[in-house]
Amino acid sequence: MAENDPILEQRVEALEQFSQTRVVEQVGDLTERVSALESARTAENPYLASKADIARLEAQHIATQEQIAAQSEQFSKDLQAQSEVFNTRLATQSERFDNAQKAQTEQLRREWEERINRLISWMVVAIISFIGTAVAFAALILNRLPN
Repeated sequence: MAENDPILEQRVEALEQFSQTRVVEQVGDLTERVSALESARTAENPYLASKADIARLEAQHIATQEQIAAQSEQFSKDLQAQSEVFNTRLATQSERFDNAQKAQTEQLRREWEERINRLISWMVVAIISFIGTAVAFAALILNRLPN
């Protein structure tokens, strides 16, 4: 059902794109720093990578993981809220559709009752006319008979 609501789809895509962009930026930054440290070690300049650098990178890594978790949680909350709004709208539309369908069904039932009543009335008139014609024809035949 969610595929039928373009606004909900756009919001979900925007949230996904924003989250993905932030994660890619943070991971890219972390990757650059780790790469610089590894380059320093390979170049035999270990003094460039101090314990403070390693601690700072670990702290950034933890902060990045926390941000990702927070963004993921916020994304889930936003998606849940949008899902509830969508479900409410869907229930409202469904109720409107059901009410409209009931009204149409009732209208159709009344029309059919009216048509059936007209048909019965026509048949009663036709039967009475036929019986009247038969009685008149029988009376005509009886009047023409010799006494």
